[in-house]
Amino acid sequence: MKKMKKILAVVLAMAMILGMSVTAMAAQEKAGVVSSSDTAQVSISGISGKATVTLYQIAEGIYGENGEGLIRYEYKKGITPLSKEPTSGEINAIHQAILADLENFAPVETKTDIGELNADGTYTSGELNVGAYLAIISGAEDGSIYNPVLLTVSYNESGVLVSGTVNVIEGYIYGSNAVAKKTTPNIDKVIVDGTEPDPDGDHETAGIGDVITYQITPTMPSYPENATNKTLFVSDKMSGGLTFVFDSLEISLKDSKKEVTCTPTEIGLSFSIDREGETVIIATAKEGENGFYLNFDYDALVYNGAGTLAEDTIGGMGLQVAQAVYTPVITYQAVINDNAIVGGNGNPNDAKLYYANQPNEGNTFEPTEDNPEPSGETLGVTKKEDTETVYTYQLAFLKTGEGNDAEKLAGAVFGIYADSACTQLIDVVKTNAEGYAASSKVKAGTYYIKELVAPTGYTLNDKVYSIEANWNTASSTVTIEERYWKYTTTKPDDNAAQVGWIDTATEPNVFYALDEYNGSADTSILPAYVVYDKTVVDTKVEETTNPGAGTAMGLIDPEGNSVGSIPNTKLAALPSTGGIGTTIFTIGGCAIMIIAAGLFFATRRKVDK
Repeated sequence: MKKMKKILAVVLAMAMILGMSVTAMAAQEKAGVVSSSDTAQVSISGISGKATVTLYQIAEGIYGENGEGLIRYEYKKGITPLSKEPTSGEINAIHQAILADLENFAPVETKTDIGELNADGTYTSGELNVGAYLAIISGAEDGSIYNPVLLTVSYNESGVLVSGTVNVIEGYIYGSNAVAKKTTPNIDKVIVDGTEPDPDGDHETAGIGDVITYQITPTMPSYPENATNKTLFVSDKMSGGLTFVFDSLEISLKDSKKEVTCTPTEIGLSFSIDREGETVIIATAKEGENGFYLNFDYDALVYNGAGTLAEDTIGGMGLQVAQAVYTPVITYQAVINDNAIVGGNGNPNDAKLYYANQPNEGNTFEPTEDNPEPSGETLGVTKKEDTETVYTYQLAFLKTGEGNDAEKLAGAVFGIYADSACTQLIDVVKTNAEGYAASSKVKAGTYYIKELVAPTGYTLNDKVYSIEANWNTASSTVTIEERYWKYTTTKPDDNAAQVGWIDTATEPNVFYALDEYNGSADTSILPAYVVYDKTVVDTKVEETTNPGAGTAMGLIDPEGNSVGSIPNTKLAALPSTGGIGTTIFTIGGCAIMIIAAGLFFATRRKVDK
């Protein structure tokens, strides 16, 4: 009788294994008679971020008389039995059933802080009875997402108790269907164009009017097909020194030849792809306060999975996986404006990625007018951020007369150029009452200074001086309280030089650097000139060392010498000629003329008599 019971137990165990179709990656064995007192441990490896593991039993073993001999496996009330090759959707449905009836699904155990720093990241359960279990991994501090993990404790064909180990990094297999593994979404933001080709140390630098191109690439999450929360949302907001260009927003798909079409809508932009002749919207964008909100349809990015959209070939590789997700690459532009911060903390903009950290908690976020993006209170959503900063620098120099005690000269006008021949004009500046002029329109590099208008009463200095702008050259802090120039599309005089372009179709108008447009056909983009206001410019110089301010003060004259200022020579009257002899002859000549006149009048009186 006992032999028959053992054979029956083996048959039922094999049925259990086939029903679950679990490939165990490691095994723990316990020999002996099949009995309800048999226990084993299960484990999950690859967990990170001090996560919490909550274990639920979803099926139990039913034994014969006196607890000997396994008769069958019985699922708990409310749990739909799994198929021979269960999919991630079936497993996820069990999680949803547990969440819907937590009163009747008390956890078997809960363990916290799995995967601490320097830990191996393995969860090992206590001793478990025969049956099937579902592990829910949550609360990882690194933002990792773990789909529900199915584990079993059952007998093999020899009647030996076997338990499995699942590695959530590598994933695990049910029959031929891959079940989603652990994913750790993140956001990577970089500057791909518009700054100085060679960064100044770790500083990306640009000048006012330069167009900066940014690129965001998220690390994509993996959600079960029947998850209730598939939030995937990206936003960005520029700081005051950057002007966002909404129409520059573009999306492409990483490692894919599939094109993404951008279409204007009433609320912003719509991005779509073609799926077997059907247009599928993958994201919608709305312009925010100097930035954007981008809401993705996660299901539209899924390909080649059960119940998903049509199969696609990625990069010509013909990948065949149970579920894969296109990775969107987001590109957009901003212009450095005249509110840009010089040195200091630079001009940052912060990109945010919001995603569901628990696919069965809450619902997919839908933006509204009052709530355009998720917040910290959005259920089941995690935020990741990445910031890129652009730095602008400042040139400051002093204008004086000649000599050690030379006075500081106001009213001198200078051109700032990018080349030594002084053909590429960057800015036009004017010295203030203290003799200082400053330009905050520059990025890292060498610039050339040429006097255009001399101060009243002085001759023009025709020498060209150079100055190097970089993060560490600052020896003073220069503060300009008010600007004295402004941009205009009206040419102030015939000799006025164009300094850039103005897009008159924007409000406020956007100024672009001279090399950003070259004969543009856009009729709204007009040449920009500088005109002078009557505003008083106050420049204060603190004679203290201030490294890292991004202000360059070191002038170099044409002979390569370091100089403290650009000097001017006073205008003077034509000089007198000759010396003391000339003066004596002049006095003598005047005396002779006086004597001659006297003799003339005396002789005339005699004649008259």
